[in-house]
Amino acid sequence: MSGINEYIIQAELAQAAYGIFANGTIVTRDLTNNSVDMPLNQATHFSEKWQVADQYTDPVTGVSATVFEAKNGGAKYLAIRGTELEAKDILADGILASAILPVINPQFTALQLKLNAWLDDPDVLQGQNFTVTGHSLGGYLAAAVKQSYAQATEAYLYNAPGVGGLLGNLADAVSSALGLNNVAPDSIWNLRGSEGFPLISGLGFQLGTSISIQTEASGNNHSISLLTDALTVYSVYSQLAPSLNQEQLSKLIDAFGSTKDVIGASNSKTLESAVYDYSSPSGIGF
Repeated sequence: MSGINEYIIQAELAQAAYGIFANGTIVTRDLTNNSVDMPLNQATHFSEKWQVADQYTDPVTGVSATVFEAKNGGAKYLAIRGTELEAKDILADGILASAILPVINPQFTALQLKLNAWLDDPDVLQGQNFTVTGHSLGGYLAAAVKQSYAQATEAYLYNAPGVGGLLGNLADAVSSALGLNNVAPDSIWNLRGSEGFPLISGLGFQLGTSISIQTEASGNNHSISLLTDALTVYSVYSQLAPSLNQEQLSKLIDAFGSTKDVIGASNSKTLESAVYDYSSPSGIGF
């Protein structure tokens, strides 16, 4: 089973896939803009660890994928950007059936053509296994890549739609279009934020192994940056309490820093307060 550190790595890659990178070089301003929304320290750390082997955005379907390369060791990771449908649009009757299906199937076809080219390119993915990650509907495409390519060893999905939807079975239709109906949970990790009502990730049953991550309540609970921030807090807690598993860490973080108090009302606590409370003299011994 993958651990917290791997979840963070893959979440950051999924978040960085929203960036546009020139000449394979990653600079901090490419990561701190509104599209990617990384804090400066996170962006600096990311740019020190990663470079871009190649990036592709299809001009017709809009599908966008980036092959990131670790500067240390040269391992390759595929990250797929989510579609640009806004969460508010998901509420409109018919938007799912009329918008997502005509978009995502051609997107996967375009992605396959590019991925096949990358697998033949010695400078990109030729002769290499890789993991694949994606946020939102990019997670569907990540699962489809995992299902379709033996070279894809693991898939990491962040706030991705489920299978067998609540709105006209659209999630099931998308799953069928991409051939995901009988996906085994092995090596597919489906991470979802816990707070609020995630409009997209709340649809249907979940692909792969479903993992709930304690997040802050926000006006945009679907955001990948919220999940990345939360996983960073998990990493801090896992170092302080290495014997705890992921579920136990969630309960501990919820107790110290969730947005709920004991009777269920909001008390405006944050994940930052979870770190402060846990490490302060008034916490539990630190």
